[in-house]
Amino acid sequence: MKSMNKYLLAICFMLFSFPLSALGYNVNFEFDAGFSECLLSQQIQESRNFWQDFGHFGDYINAGGVISADIVISQNLSFELGIQFKNTQLNYSVKDGNLIANGNVKINYPVIQLPLMIKYSFILKKTTSVISSLDLAGGVNISYIIGKQYYIDSVTTYMGNFISPVFNVGASVKAVFSHKIGPGKAFAGLRADMNFIPQNYTISSRKMNIGNILSISPVLGYTFIIKEDKNLSKITEKNKRIKDISVE
Repeated sequence: MKSMNKYLLAICFMLFSFPLSALGYNVNFEFDAGFSECLLSQQIQESRNFWQDFGHFGDYINAGGVISADIVISQNLSFELGIQFKNTQLNYSVKDGNLIANGNVKINYPVIQLPLMIKYSFILKKTTSVISSLDLAGGVNISYIIGKQYYIDSVTTYMGNFISPVFNVGASVKAVFSHKIGPGKAFAGLRADMNFIPQNYTISSRKMNIGNILSISPVLGYTFIIKEDKNLSKITEKNKRIKDISVE
């Protein structure tokens, strides 16, 4: 028991000391909106999104927001930990006759996600006031469906907790262009999320598998620099001195 307590104390120490020893910290606020596709399901006849029916773009858009923190390890490497709120809406057609009605189906449900990603930044420009970079991030996210789900087809409308599993594990990748503006950096890019566990739901004893879900979303956001990377600070300060000397 004593040895186990030592291990637990060592793990807790690492978890708390690691962020404290980081070179920098950032807080990110991100908004994303896009579409979702159902994959690897024999019961779904077709996935319907705004590429196939642009006239009903508003019916298929998924919107969410992310609040995350960067733990900066070096000028190029950081860890991104956050929390994401997302509303997922799926629109598709079914063909197996197992549901209340065949044809178009719409499912809507809110999700909370915990993304854990590694980020690598390619510095594109460094001056006294402008820092531009291409940021590539990838990792896992843990999802939990919150609240009740909304279901509608040509025959019935239903609201309840009919989707399982409630917990899900997936992968996330993100590519954004960052540009220093004011006290932080504005960024824009693209994000993709893929769940690993197929979603299932049961309504009136009728079961349906909607397969894995792929979500693709443009992203837009802003990063507040709480503590700047020391290496990057030295570079910008050096550039500032060079500029001052050249002006003189």
